[in-house]
Amino acid sequence: MATGVATIRLARSGDRAAANFTDKSPLRKEKILQKIIARFVREDQGAAGVEYGLLVALIAAVIVGVVATLGTKVKTGFTSVCNALPGAAC
Repeated sequence: MATGVATIRLARSGDRAAANFTDKSPLRKEKILQKIIARFVREDQGAAGVEYGLLVALIAAVIVGVVATLGTKVKTGFTSVCNALPGAAC
């Protein structure tokens, strides 16, 4: 009975195949599992989410690298300007 309950949770609402999972026939259970697995493989919404996550991580890494490089150059530029001014407290 516990297997039927878990399968009903995995299936979409109104899915008759999952509702009939408590049937005792092993062939029927096998066909139902095949349908559920085929639907799982066919749906690729999770893969798109992972791809977007990887893109965001890559963009964040590039931004961190650019800010670190430019930050050092900007600091060097301000230091040279400050040193060029007479009487400036750097």
